[in-house]
Amino acid sequence: MTRLRFAASAFVIVALMIVCARPVAPQEKIKLASPVLADPGASSFAPATLCFDARGAEIMVMMWEHDGTGFVGDRHFVFRYTGEEAKTLLAQINTMNFAPPNPSLRKRLMQKAQTDGKLAAGTIQEKP
Repeated sequence: MTRLRFAASAFVIVALMIVCARPVAPQEKIKLASPVLADPGASSFAPATLCFDARGAEIMVMMWEHDGTGFVGDRHFVFRYTGEEAKTLLAQINTMNFAPPNPSLRKRLMQKAQTDGKLAAGTIQEKP
């Protein structure tokens, strides 16, 4: 039974590594009103990494600089939701409708982060 659990765990980890390694074209990006990093011009970002941890009650979003055609450089920042707030958001996300014409998951996360002050003011732009 232990070998079976180990094999199943290894399969899940490998499957996640494959899924996480595949590049995904961003659906939306945000043009911040004021740059957030010291480097000049670091003002357009798109969600690049999104992690849901239901066990640890955390949502982590990593925003990477985006030039309109793809992710560039290594300029990025992270924001998180934890605890009860993350549990509530995870439950809401689980039942949301992301099919067009509704806003995408990325857009809703950016809007929520702006409302909560986790993401600076700026304009969310549709598909770059």
